[in-house]
Amino acid sequence: PDDVVAVVDEIIRAPDQMIPGAAGTRVWTLRAERPGRDRLEFVSRQPWEPDAPPADRVVFDVVVDGGERREE
Repeated sequence: PDDVVAVVDEIIRAPDQMIPGAAGTRVWTLRAERPGRDRLEFVSRQPWEPDAPPADRVVFDVVVDGGERREE
């Protein structure tokens, strides 16, 4: 995204059960930089196939209103 939000941290959590092929969880921490609107798009694809269509895709519309700070 542009300067409405910034990624301040990214971690990968191992799966609960260590079974071969089990998926972990990726967690991003974002910080609001300025009021505005933005769209975050996350895609999942294999690192060895960077040009392949994504296996999964999710989009979030983000609104930073400049009001009080709150966590959800």
